Amino acid sequence: MASLFEPSENSQAKLEVVPNPVFSDPCLMPVTIKQIHDAMAKAGGERIVINHTAITNVRILGRIVGKELSGGKGNFDIEDGTGLINGIYWVDDFVNIDEFTEVQPGDYACVVGRIIYNSNQPVVSAYSVRKITNFDRITHHFLDCIHSFLQLEKLIAYIFRFSGTLEGVCIKVICQVTNTDEATAKALLNDLASIGEIYNTTDENRYKAT
Repeated sequence: MASLFEPSENSQAKLEVVPNPVFSDPCLMPVTIKQIHDAMAKAGGERIVINHTAITNVRILGRIVGKELSGGKGNFDIEDGTGLINGIYWVDDFVNIDEFTEVQPGDYACVVGRIIYNSNQPVVSAYSVRKITNFDRITHHFLDCIHSFLQLEKLIAYIFRFSGTLEGVCIKVICQVTNTDEATAKALLNDLASIGEIYNTTDENRYKAT
């Protein structure tokens, strides 16, 4: 295990932490549509942050409520009980045409893709749109969404509880362990501070658990 704590010059204490347990694939995050809309509202045209992590690709499960295919471009709407979002899917006659044509309005589908802006609205640019026939996957998806959020919170709490120094934990450690940039880590730390879980110690970049 790597030592990730950066002590002050007067401290020799170190923090040993486990590898990041938040996502098995850090490039793919299970999300709800409400999470996407909420994140877009806060983003203001910039990058989208969900669970205090700048997202690249997302996984959505929901019901297809509208669909059309024209000139190799598929358009669809999907809703998951928390909201509705539009998606686009580029169809290749020899690769993925069957995958998209199999899914019909009223079917449940698993959509994997990235979030883009279209007229200031979130749109899923999908890499995969696959019909769901085992409805247990819907329940599992929502549990994954909850798990992703809770695991990140637990990871931060773990770091603070075992920092082992009076100075607390440097924000650079949080960035390294959670694989986020400083702005994202700062947002998470501010949230934890607002509910009384942590506080600043020697300066604004060092935190300790209450």
